[in-house]
Formats: sequence, C-alpha cells, structure tokens
Amino acid sequence: MKHQLNSSQWVRVQPARDFRSAGFLFRSLTLLAATFFLASRCWAQTDSRAYEIEHLRSEREKSLTPEMPSKEERKLLEVQNNPWLNRILERSSAGFKLAFGGMDPAAGFAIGPDWKRSDLWGERLQLGATARVSINHSYMGAVSATLPELFDGKGFVGFSAVHRDLSQVPFYGTGPDSRKTGRSAYRLEDSTLELRPGVRPVRHLQLGVIGGWYSANVGPGDTSTYISADQQFSPAVAPGIDRQGNFLKSGVFAAYDRRGVGTEPVSGYRYTAEWARLSDQSFGTYSHGRLDLDAQQYVSFFNERRVIALHGHTTLTDIRQDQAVPFYMQPNLGGPDTLRGFRPYRFTGPNAMWMNAEYRWEAGAALDVVLFADGGKVFDRWERLNVHDLEGSAGFGFRFKVRHDLAFRLDTGFSHEGVQLWLRFNNAF
Repeated sequence: MKHQLNSSQWVRVQPARDFRSAGFLFRSLTLLAATFFLASRCWAQTDSRAYEIEHLRSEREKSLTPEMPSKEERKLLEVQNNPWLNRILERSSAGFKLAFGGMDPAAGFAIGPDWKRSDLWGERLQLGATARVSINHSYMGAVSATLPELFDGKGFVGFSAVHRDLSQVPFYGTGPDSRKTGRSAYRLEDSTLELRPGVRPVRHLQLGVIGGWYSANVGPGDTSTYISADQQFSPAVAPGIDRQGNFLKSGVFAAYDRRGVGTEPVSGYRYTAEWARLSDQSFGTYSHGRLDLDAQQYVSFFNERRVIALHGHTTLTDIRQDQAVPFYMQPNLGGPDTLRGFRPYRFTGPNAMWMNAEYRWEAGAALDVVLFADGGKVFDRWERLNVHDLEGSAGFGFRFKVRHDLAFRLDTGFSHEGVQLWLRFNNAF
C-alpha cells in the first residue's frame, strides 16, 4: 500500500508540473507578442516622423530662390566655358594652339604656335614644339621629347633644344650697387641642347644626370633708346662681352615633389638641387661651376580657398682664380618672376638669392586675388649668402584661370625705384 500511495502521489504531482510549464510558455509568448507590437508601433512612428521631416524639407526647397552669381562671376564663367578661349588659354591642352608668352622678360609680349602630344607610344612618349616672336623683334624656337615612365615608372629621360635671339637685353652693370640710370642693352643669340636621364628610387623623388651644350653670341642691342652695352662696359666689367662662347655642360640634379596635383598647387612642397659644370670650349677662360637650390611650400586653409605660397631660390657660382663667369650667364634679379617691383635684369652678379611670399584667395570661379612680397640680392662671394641688405618689393595681382589652370596673371609691384606692371602667362614660381 505504501508503494501505491507513493505512486499515486507521483501521478498527482506530474500534472501540476506540466501546468506550470504551460503557464511559463504562455507568459513568454505573450511577452514576445507585446514586444513585437510595441516595436512595430515605434517603427511606424519613426517612419512617419521621417516622412514628415522629408516632406517639410521638400516644401522649403520649393520656396527657396536659387542663388544667382554676380554679373562679374557670370562674365568669368562665360570666359571659362568658352571652347575657343579654352583652346587658346589652357596650357594643358594637346595638339596645335596659339600660345602667348613663354619667352624671356626682356623680349616683351610674345606670341606663336605651340604643339604638344602626350599620348604617343601608348602614352609613354611626350613631344612638344613651339615658336615665338615678340614685339621687340626677338625670336625663339624649341623642341622637346620626354619618356616619363621607363622601367615600370622607375626611370625617365628628357631631351630639349632651344634657340633664342633676344634683341634688347637690359644690362645695368654687375653687383648690388649698379645704377638705375646706367641701363644699356645688348643682343644675345644662344642655343641650348640638354639631355636629362634619371631614376625614381622612391615615390616623389627624382635623381638624374645632366649632359648638354650651350653656345652664345653677344652683339650690340637693337634699340636707339639705350646705349649699347659694349660701348658702356669693358670686358673687365662685363666678361665675355667681346667674345662668343661655347660650353660643355655636365652635372647632377635631385628633386623631391610633394605638391598637390595640377598647375595651381594649394598644398605640399617641392625641393630641388642642381649642380652643373660649364667648361669653356672656345677660350678656356670662362669655365665655372653652378649650384641652384630651389624650395617651394604651400599651406592652404578655409577649404583650400586660401593659400600661403612661399618660395626661395639661390644660385651660386664656383670660379677658379684664372676664370670668370660671362656676364650673360650670371644670375639676375628684377622682373615678373623674382623682384616684381624692379625692371627686368635690374641686378646682375655671380651669385644671387631671392624669396617670394604670396597670399592667394579664390575670389570667384575663375579668379584668384594675390598679395605678394619679394626680397633678394646679388653678391660676389658665397660668404655673403645671408638676409642682410636685401632689395625688396611688394604688390598685388590677379590670376585668371581656365578649368583650374592658370591662363594669365596681372601683377603690380612697388619698390623704391617705382611701379612695375606685368602681364605673364606663367606663375612666378
């Protein structure tokens, strides 16, 4: 009987445990259903609220008046979008076009045909040819060929040939103490052949060698306004003024370029160094070495609509005691690319340094406004490479662009020698 009692008790207890399990399952299903119900209600409210916000935004957009550019901006946009002007002014366009500038500042305004192709041999060969004639009867012709991507982009080689005939090159004498009233003029006819093969050992870095030939002939200036340089300066003051020189050029170069893409960089930097030996093949008296150092730095802000551009350049010559640097091969300062408040070739010397600073801001779709300051000097010995006794100039300018490329610039420079106005088709640096 005891066994039966225990058995009956066990039988009575089992249905109670099943009932509790069923209740737990019922409560779980009820809670899950409630959760889905509340989630669906929240989702419906969220979707309804999002729809309401989007509807209000659409209604506001319908009531807004489109922003209209100013009259000046519309004119600049018309120029920027004109296909014929783009063909003429855009420097990066391929094929034939009519080009402006591209000559020495002493030549004045220049114009001529220009041709370039960069899609030859599977875009591995770039060719170019150009010619210019200026308002003061100066002439120039040049051809170039470049293989920019050799050995899977690790190597490159460039060749160029340039011939110039500059009829009125200014010369004020050598040294920092030359007088503004001592201006003379000479004629310079020269030819340059140059080959530059190189490698890219790492990204952004180029290393290479230079081989070339330079030939120059100096004569009386083709102008009645200024005295001819050979009548005012002796060979002791202007070495090479009475001789034609031929030079063999050899050297090395390095360039590290981290600027942004395009012809108008707004960020990054570029540093270059070049050493060349020019050996006099005609007389053996004008051989010299030349070191060129150049640095550019760009800092942008306000979404790249404001740019601070900095530039510094130094040219130093190495002369033996029995040698001299021809006056027409000495670096010079003054003009649209160095000291913009002075005339071209205002200062000439065996060594030179100059610095430029520009503050550029984007005033419109095709116009930048610039404030600038320049400083520099010429000197006779390397030991005088410092920032003392600099000639200075300052001014403002405008940059007119086509598809973000520079079309031309207008600069007005001021110095203690007066005001200079420049129209150029390239950047100062």
